[in-house]
Amino acid sequence: PASSTLTGARPGLAISPPTHGLESHGAMASLAAFLRERSNPATWLSRTRTLHLFLGNEASDADSIISSICMAFLRQRAMPAESHFCAPWVQCRRGELKVRAETEALLRCAGIDPAWLVYRDDWQLPLDPHSHGEVVLNLVDHNKLSQQGDHLHDWADDAVEAIWDHHPDLGCHMVSE
Repeated sequence: PASSTLTGARPGLAISPPTHGLESHGAMASLAAFLRERSNPATWLSRTRTLHLFLGNEASDADSIISSICMAFLRQRAMPAESHFCAPWVQCRRGELKVRAETEALLRCAGIDPAWLVYRDDWQLPLDPHSHGEVVLNLVDHNKLSQQGDHLHDWADDAVEAIWDHHPDLGCHMVSE
């Protein structure tokens, strides 16, 4: 379909999505399974493990979303699954991805169904960060939590455990990695 073709700046340049899904591409199959396993946020919280959320910036542009997916995937592979659960959490509303056509096209070209992702309006942080086990935040492609959304609570600033960013540091989360 035309909506899943990424057209470049040069006339005639188009990148089409793979003709078969991620399941046939080794490491990419692992990424597909990882995202599908995390597509239901009702399964995220557990008293027996730490929830590590990877939040891209609120613009939810391509590098932000893709980087948060990759960081969550790589960190999960480095942590014991019994005690740590890593998940990307897209900071735009689900319906807003449609206006980010290049991002949606890139995801589809990589064989990632945007429906597998959890968006800002799909889930809310618990009011008490310790009510269901520990919840920690990882900022990807930004280094300051936005206070504009109703999806973050007062405790969120203190829950930032790491920042993965290339922008000048604003110094808002000094206890982070």
